[in-house]
Amino acid sequence: MKKNNAEKALEQYYNERVEKVFPRPADVPFGETRTVCHNGVNYQIQYDVPVMVPRKVALIIEESLKNQMELDKKLAGYEQSEFLGEY
Repeated sequence: MKKNNAEKALEQYYNERVEKVFPRPADVPFGETRTVCHNGVNYQIQYDVPVMVPRKVALIIEESLKNQMELDKKLAGYEQSEFLGEY
């Protein structure tokens, strides 16, 4: 199937390399890396250093970090309510 111009532009946008710095989470030891897999391609990402990654990989990591922060907030609220005897 042949791609039209809009599909090509979208693919080019997601494959464009962008420079990002991904902060190391507090529970991750210094020197560890993060591995992201997208469509069978693995990307090994260093923390706390500028890296050039495809935009699609950066978006995956950013969404993962956002989800983790939301989960941490929910768990903190659950632990607080459990401490107070509320379920």
